[in-house]
Formats: sequence, structure tokens, C-alpha cells
Amino acid sequence: MIKPARLTYTIGSLTFIFIGVLHSYAHLSDLSAAALLTALSDIGEVEVVGQTAQLTDLWHGISLLMGFFSVGLGAVNLAALYSARKNSYPANSICLINICLLAAITAIGLLYLGPLQAVGGPIGILLFGLPVYWASKQNN
Repeated sequence: MIKPARLTYTIGSLTFIFIGVLHSYAHLSDLSAAALLTALSDIGEVEVVGQTAQLTDLWHGISLLMGFFSVGLGAVNLAALYSARKNSYPANSICLINICLLAAITAIGLLYLGPLQAVGGPIGILLFGLPVYWASKQNN
């Protein structure tokens, strides 16, 4: 089951990269909803850590950082996998970290962004959970 475990882990990692690229593209291409940008513009400036900034700038910055973070996380996941021996399972610790992150993303999606935003979390949990399951079966 090593090959399927590495495959599902790779798909999960590539999905982080894909989502990060899409997220960044959406904000660099002004695909953001006009109504949201207007609402943020109407609020104007806010103070953050003693500095004032336009709320729209903060929103774009945070969103771009999320996109870059997602690309980086996916790349680090792949680097960890392909740095290991080819006949080994993905590291359980890395899979479990990804599962915890995806569980948090799912919870935040459900609490603040609506159910559609939380669709990917359970899929990602499955993609990173299968290697842990298969590795545990192999070790028993």
C-alpha cells in the first residue's frame, strides 16, 4: 500500500499548491467580489498595531499571504515525501499535522464562511489520513 499512500499524499499536497495559486490569482486579477470590496472600502481605514491601513489593503494582503502559505505548505509536503526513501510511507507526523490544519480550516469554514468553504477540508483529511491508516495496517 506504499504506492497508494504516496499517491494520496501527493494529491493532497498538490491540492494545497493548486488552491494557493488560485487564491493568489483571484486577488492579483481583481476577481474578488465587487460588493465585498465596496463594503470594505466604505469602512475605510482601521488601526492595526498602532498603524492605520485601508481595510481593503489588509484583506488583499491577508488573502495573498494565505495563497502563498498554501503553495509553500504543499511544496514542503512534497519535498518531505520525495526526500524520503521511495519505498517508504509518508511520515505520519506530517500527515497528522496536515489533518489538524485541515480540521481547523473546515471548522473556520463552517463557522465563518459557510458550508461550501468547508468541502475541501474533509477531502484533504481523507487524502492525508489514508497513508496513516495504511502505514498502521502495515506495522501490525
